[in-house]
Amino acid sequence: MQYNLTPMLNTSTGWSADKVSQTMGYLLTLSGTATLVVQVLVVKKQRLSTERMLSVGALSLVAGYGLLLLPNLTALVVAMLVISGASALLIPAYTSQAMQQLDSAPGKVSGYIAMAHTLGYGLASLLATLTLNYPPLPLITCVSLATLVLIGILRSQKNSEP
Repeated sequence: MQYNLTPMLNTSTGWSADKVSQTMGYLLTLSGTATLVVQVLVVKKQRLSTERMLSVGALSLVAGYGLLLLPNLTALVVAMLVISGASALLIPAYTSQAMQQLDSAPGKVSGYIAMAHTLGYGLASLLATLTLNYPPLPLITCVSLATLVLIGILRSQKNSEP
């Protein structure tokens, strides 16, 4: 079954498929730049502890996905920057935390992380397909999962305090 996405994109944005594609290219470039800046200026220079990176990253992720609920281009640009920065903080932080928990089996930890990322890519593909039937589903899922991540991180930090 083949879908023609042009009418859907045109209806939701009022733009042609070419303009939507070009705008997404700019947003992805901006996101990549934001990720690189956070990685170089915060993560590499170890300006934040792993715990702080987790909490700031999780809170930023929820805020970024929340911004996607606002229906304007400025909110979309800011959301992409915030989400990219959050991901740049979260991934090294949870990788570091996992390695510290099982420092005797780094290969096992790396395998679990790779498996989780791969499952996430599959889930994202499924959600993208389901968008044709219910457009808000991916956004609702992202906000919900980001909130669960934030709650889990805050609970684990609360339990680890002396």
